[in-house]
Amino acid sequence: MSQIVFIVVIIAALITLAVYSYIRQLKSAWTGTLIDKQVVFTKSSESESGIKKNILIFKTDEGKLVRFNVDDSTYNNFIVGTKCEKKSGEYLPIKTV
Repeated sequence: MSQIVFIVVIIAALITLAVYSYIRQLKSAWTGTLIDKQVVFTKSSESESGIKKNILIFKTDEGKLVRFNVDDSTYNNFIVGTKCEKKSGEYLPIKTV
């Protein structure tokens, strides 16, 4: 019985962390520049094909680095050097010019 409770607590903690992270991302607001684009493949022992992550890395005007995992379409729509603005309430930044 104690193992079930432990598993439920761990799952609840992971869900809480994911929701907190999403809400924090949603509330943030900044302006900055796209400084890098990366495609990362992770391979698990269960899957031969692995998982593909498209990552956009922005440097805010305050000097902080912000990373976004995005889909292929969003990844292809951004060019390194693009000025962007992330508004509170929006998940992804938009191009300013």
